[in-house]
Amino acid sequence: MSDEVKELAESLNQQKLDIVGFEFRVDNLEKQLGSTLGMLEKLDGKMDNILDKLSVQSEQNALAAQKLDVVSRDHHALLRRVEVCERKLVDVQVSVAKKIAYGAGGGAMVTGLVQLIKMMG
Repeated sequence: MSDEVKELAESLNQQKLDIVGFEFRVDNLEKQLGSTLGMLEKLDGKMDNILDKLSVQSEQNALAAQKLDVVSRDHHALLRRVEVCERKLVDVQVSVAKKIAYGAGGGAMVTGLVQLIKMMG
């Protein structure tokens, strides 16, 4: 029986060593898991930061697009006004040219009459 007791004692000692080894591994895994969780929390915080910045940038882009639409509409309205002003300017130029032509024609007729009167008189 003493051999059996020795074998049982050795078996118990081996089981104790196995349990100590297992506890050591579990402790190391817990430490690694804690470190990994810390890194995951930091990563989560960074991702939240990036999402916040992205949201702000998206809002700014939307506002810029609205402003660009307003400027584009104003630009097209100004182009139409320029076209209208150019047409009116051409009309004024034609009107002035007609008046100058009539004035020159009238002046020529008056000059002709004065010359005719001088020749007669």
